[in-house]
Amino acid sequence: MKIFRERRSIDPAVVLKRRESVARYRANNPDRDVNKTLFNKYGITLEQYEEMFEKQGGVCALCKKPETTRRNKKSEGGERLAVDHCHDTGVVRGLLCFKCNTAIGALGDTQEAAIRAMKYLSSWVIDISELNAK
Repeated sequence: MKIFRERRSIDPAVVLKRRESVARYRANNPDRDVNKTLFNKYGITLEQYEEMFEKQGGVCALCKKPETTRRNKKSEGGERLAVDHCHDTGVVRGLLCFKCNTAIGALGDTQEAAIRAMKYLSSWVIDISELNAK
């Protein structure tokens, strides 16, 4: 049995046939993988994701813009907003675009870090009229 598995996994004809079969299945069931991933990673269904998406108006909960970053190699359709969740509790907070999700992750998911970043940015407010006067 082990020899059959090893041969099956390296035989180019078998590998190609398996890839084609998986591609056909995914084309015929596009939401199945998404639903499985959402449930396994975040404990929500695709329907719950879509409800959050509609509630947010199809835009990021933070910047209020639609997702524009292309991360996957798919040729059609837009990217999904990322599921923002607390890494300590697993509680889903909302849907964010790639840039906002990355920024929050870089801040370590803490309010303290976000407040420090806000104070830092606030201390660098520049009066545009001063720039135009020069």
